[in-house]
This record gives sequence, C-alpha cells and structure tokens, in this order.
Amino acid sequence: MKLWGWTTIRQALSKHWRDWGSLFLALWASFMIFLAALVGFQYFVPLAWWSGSSAAQYVAIPYGTSTVQIANRLVHDEVIRSAFWFRFYARVLGYDRQIKAGFFQLNGRMSLRRVLAKVGRRNDSGSLVRVTFPEGVPVTQMGKILQARGLMDAGEFVGFVRKAKPIFIQRYPFLRVAPSDSLEGFLFPDTYFIANGSDPSMIVDMALHRFQEKIIGAWEADGGDMKDKYGFYQILTMASMLEMEAQRQSELPIIASVFYNRLSRGMPLASDPTVLYAMGLMTKAVVTYSDVAIDSPYNTYRQKGFPPTPISSPGLAAFRAALHPGHSGYLFFVADGQGGHHFTQTYQQHLAAQRGSVGK
Repeated sequence: MKLWGWTTIRQALSKHWRDWGSLFLALWASFMIFLAALVGFQYFVPLAWWSGSSAAQYVAIPYGTSTVQIANRLVHDEVIRSAFWFRFYARVLGYDRQIKAGFFQLNGRMSLRRVLAKVGRRNDSGSLVRVTFPEGVPVTQMGKILQARGLMDAGEFVGFVRKAKPIFIQRYPFLRVAPSDSLEGFLFPDTYFIANGSDPSMIVDMALHRFQEKIIGAWEADGGDMKDKYGFYQILTMASMLEMEAQRQSELPIIASVFYNRLSRGMPLASDPTVLYAMGLMTKAVVTYSDVAIDSPYNTYRQKGFPPTPISSPGLAAFRAALHPGHSGYLFFVADGQGGHHFTQTYQQHLAAQRGSVGK
C-alpha cells in the first residue's frame, strides 16, 4: 500500500486549486461577457426589436419632472423597455442633469442611446408656452385659455375633447368609467408648458397623464369614506361640483357633507353650478327661478342624483373632500357675500340666512 507523503498531498492540492481557479476565472469571464452583452443590448437595441412596438408619438416632459417619473412615463408609452436602465444610463452618462422640458417625438424604434440624446436636447416643437388651467374650469374654458395663449382655436380643442375617449382609452383604462366619449372632468387642472404647434391630442395626453398621477393615485392610495357607497365616476362628479361651489378650500368637506346628506335623504342636490353648466355659463350674478326651471339632465334642482357627467375639472383637494366629506347635519348653505357660506340644518334657517345675506 502506497502512503501519501506531504509532497504528494501538496501537489494534489495545488492541482485541485488550479482547477478550481480556472473554473472560477471561466465563470467570471462568462459573467462579464453576459453583463457586457446585457448592458449593450439595453443601450443599443430598440424596444421595437423586442416587442414590435414602433408607433411614433409626442411625449410631454413638463418642467420639474424627475428622472424616475420620465423613465416610468417612457415605459408606459412603450418607448423604452426598462425604467431601471434609463435611470442607470442617465446617471452614469450625465443625462439626468441635461434632460429638458418639452415635447419630444419618440418611438420604440429608437435605442436607449438615441432616446437619451433626444431628451437631452431642445424639444422638437419650438418654444414652450406656460398655460395654467385653474381648478374648476370646464373644457370650454380650457379651450378659451388655449386660444388666448395663441396655441389653437378653442372650438377645435373642445370638439376634440368631447369625442376623445376612444382615442385614449387603451392608454388610460380609467376612462372606461365615462358613460360618453367626452373627457369632461378628466383633464387635470394644473400649469403646463405647451409647445407651439401642439395639436389637441398632445395637450389632452399631458393632462390625462397628470390626472392619472394625481387623482387615480389618490383614489388607489386612499380608502375614502364614500368608496363603499359610490363609484369613482360619481366621486369625480361630486368633486367637480364642489370645485365650482367653494371659494374657500376649507369649506370643501362641509359642502360635500351637505350634498351627501341630501343624497341620503332622497333630496335633489340643487346645485347652482350644474344649472349654469346646462346654460353654458361658468358664473352668473343671480341664479333665478326661471334658470332652475331649465329642462336639462344637468339641472339638479329638477333631477335627483348626480348630473350625467362632471361639470368641471376638479383639483386634488376637491377630490379628497368628495372622498372624505365632513360630518355634519347641514342640508343647506348660502353665500355670505364674503367668499364663504352660511350652513344650516333646516329650510327655515336657510331662508333666514338668505335674508341676512341679501341684507349685507
């Protein structure tokens, strides 16, 4: 029997470690080749090569948008395949400090390298115009604002918005709750930077994306006191009414409580702004008895329940108030002439408050 000496053992161990070392180096080299191929694939190969998506589109990047938000938007719009790799290359190559606001014509045929280079340059549509849509404006007023800023004809914008649901429903599935093709109530009121030469679809897409971030985000994250009783579209419609009724944000939950109290008692909502919406107006010094007699499904003096659609574009505060109304026994309110309201529980108290307001 042959005994193993120290030299023999050392030689065997040396060969063993050489074999393991060679295997480790081979595995390491394979990993590095794979990693280099993955990095190169993500950077140079366009999404269309992978999924067949090649639709050209304008993508809006508002001022103040973070790299994370931009990456998620580009994935959503099927321009890039991975938000992680967009953020990785934007950081490594310094594009995160160069990305500009504007409209950019992008598509899935473009590699990540081309996309980053594109959004790091001036936008494709010329100078940007700052446009603010205040809370509580209907689409008709949005059109007038765009026309006043020299961007497009008001009628063109309104006409597009009133039939735009089929165009955007695939990209924004929440639009399925709308009973008509109109997007009234879904265009989030905010400040936008819009390129000269933009068509209505670009502006609508930008406002719908903001709506998805703000309103849908709040709906999904917040349980809400009213979620068990009413659907999303009804809550949105309520918020649009609150936005038109309240001048003080602090009163939004109280007015919401009044409307929900009326609904629970089978009373008409009796909201003046719904009558004005039916008349094609935003404001009127005095809403008369003849006004509230108008024959319209939007006349909530004559029709019980919610109006058929939202009557304005509500902001986040109004939407949250519609989800979380105050707790009160109020059934009536009247303007106090100073930007607020008097709230009362009985009709007799309401009449007294009306006389007091008229006397001021």
